[in-house]
Parts: sequence; structure tokens; C-alpha cells
Amino acid sequence: MSIPIQTKPRNIILFSVKDNGKGFQGKQTVSWNGKRTSSLLLKSMHWIGLIEESNCHVIYQVSSFVFKFLLIFVNLSTLVSSIIAFEFENWKIVGAFVCSYFFALAVYISMYRKKKLLTCTLHDINRTYMLNNGTSLNFITFVLCCLPIVYSILKGISYDNITLKYEAYGHPVQEPIAQILLIRSKAFLEALVHPTFPCLVALLYCTLCHHCCSLINFLTQHVQQIPPKNFRPSKQMNILKHKAKIDEILSNIQDIFSVPTFFIIITNLLTCGVVIGWLLNLDFSNIRLSDTIESAFHGVIEFSSLITVPWVASEMSIHLEKLKAAFYDKLRLRLLYTGNLEEPQPKKETLGKLDFTFTGCDIISFKRSTILALCGTLLTYTILVVNQKD
Repeated sequence: MSIPIQTKPRNIILFSVKDNGKGFQGKQTVSWNGKRTSSLLLKSMHWIGLIEESNCHVIYQVSSFVFKFLLIFVNLSTLVSSIIAFEFENWKIVGAFVCSYFFALAVYISMYRKKKLLTCTLHDINRTYMLNNGTSLNFITFVLCCLPIVYSILKGISYDNITLKYEAYGHPVQEPIAQILLIRSKAFLEALVHPTFPCLVALLYCTLCHHCCSLINFLTQHVQQIPPKNFRPSKQMNILKHKAKIDEILSNIQDIFSVPTFFIIITNLLTCGVVIGWLLNLDFSNIRLSDTIESAFHGVIEFSSLITVPWVASEMSIHLEKLKAAFYDKLRLRLLYTGNLEEPQPKKETLGKLDFTFTGCDIISFKRSTILALCGTLLTYTILVVNQKD
């Protein structure tokens, strides 16, 4: 019984195995092609410069440079517009809104610093289950990429003089066509930077987490299917080897996304706080359609991201616990079957990471309970800050 495993520094060749009653057999090829990849998500990461390729076409270099320029431009534009349209009574909400864009920029910077490790990891898992799952993943990516278009259309329909003055940095714009072009173009760029880009990074993170959960779940099912009489030390060692490969993947994912996911959560909290603050200060006798659409757009997307990222990442500890239980239950049944107390038994630490939990900067642990904590923190501190007397 054997599975071909190849290792490279910081890289993993994943496996797809088939159990025919004799053990693990078969293999799955892993390949990467920077110019042709079936995943729209990976293409988008390549276009914005977060995936590195040695033979990169000049168009990818240009698109990466343009996206970096847009990140800086949108952040500066939001800052300048907020300063010009500043109203002291809303300074807390405005400050949180501006900071959310700067944290989106921080997500890109932290991801860009890890692009070599991200590229190495994706080189090896691009052809495995989740990243090449076609329809579902590509559909979600397509929907996220359409968000700037939807937002620009909604802003173009609902804008008023206050919105126009904000987007034009306080300058008057008389021509109706120029007004629509200005509003829609800036709305498109703003939505591209935030929330579309952080959501794409969150989607990639959730995809990799779910992929690892699938690998662990497969290993757990295999352990459960092995009869106690066949669960010999050699088979135990083979399982431990594959668990070690999965542990290396987990380490890479944690190393790559620890800082970006922390910034994404902060961005989500700030934006949701802005929406809640707007609702608390809402004057129902003077409701602006543009503010309503903007708050609903950002609120739904950011709150969904705030819930989804910890929920998906928290599945890892659940699946690891199931693998731990299945492995040691099988060891116990093996001992009862053979009655051989002298047969070598693997120590607990040989099974690798069993209490592993993804974290954001080792500050936020992604567990199911974290979701309630984040929601409680969001509501409590937003209400306290907004209602605090200046």
C-alpha cells in the first residue's frame, strides 16, 4: 500500500486516492498554467498581481499596475471627498468609512507580500477538488465581479446634488452626461476596491479552507473503513504521512492569510458599524435614496463576509476532531482485536495538528463562537461610540 508523494520546499503535491479494499491506490495529477486556468477566481488573482508567474505576459503586469494605482487613487479620493464634505456631527461615521477603504488597501499589501508562497501553494492544488470545481466557484466569482457594475448602475439612478458634490470634490458639474459619467465611474472604482476585492480574497481563503476540510474528511472516512485486523503499523504510518502533508498545507494557508483575514474582518466590522451608525442617526423625514441604496449594498455584502469567513474556517477544527476520534478509536479496536500489548502504538503528537484553528493575526480565532462574539462587539461598540457625547 503506497501513495506517491513528492515534496519540495514549502510545496505540496496533493493526492487523490481510491480505496479498493487493498488500501490507497491511484493518483491525481496537479498542474498549473498561468495562461490557461479554468478557475475564474485564480484568473482574477493573477490579473491583480497576487499570483506570480515566471513567464508572465505583459498584459498581466499592466493590469497589476493599474489595479495598484486604482487602490491608491480610490483611497485618496475617498479621503479628499470626505474631508471636503466633512460634517462634525458625523465625524465618527465618516472616519470609520474612510478607514474601511484603507484596510482594504492593507489587505492587498499583506497578500502581495505573500504572493510567492501563495503561488507555490496554488501550483500544487490547482487541479484538486475545490479549485477546479468549475460551476459553483466560477459563478460566485462572477457574481462578485459584477458587484461594481451593479453598484455603479444603482448610484447612477439614485444620485442627488449632495452625492454629486461629494464625488466632484465640491466642484459644480452642470452637464447631465458628465454628472452620470462621474457618478458611475467613481462608484464602479469604489466598489471594485471595496467590497469586491476583499470579498475575492475571502472567497479564495474559504475555498482553500474547504479544500483542506475535504482532504481531512476523506482521510477520516478511509480510517473508518479499515478493518481492525488490517490497521497494522505500516498502514498507520501511511495515514500519518498524509496527515503530515495536510498539516503543511494548513501551515501555508495560515501563513498566507493570517494578516489579510484580520484586515478583512476589521473592514467588515467598520463598514457594518457605519451602516448601523447611519440607521441610528437616520432622520426618517429626510431619507435620501442614495444613502439607503449604499447602506443596503455595503451592509448585506459586508455582514455576509463577516459571517462566512469565520464559519468556513471554523470547520477545520471540527474535521480534525473527527479524524482524531476515528484514528484512536481504530487503534483501540486494533488493540482489542490482537490483544498484543507489545505492538508499537503511535504517540498522540505523531498525528500532527489536532487542535489547529485558523486565526487572524493570532488575535481572532476562527471558531463558531467567534461569530457571536463579533456580532456582539459590532452592535455594542457601534451603539456606544455613536451615542457618546462629543
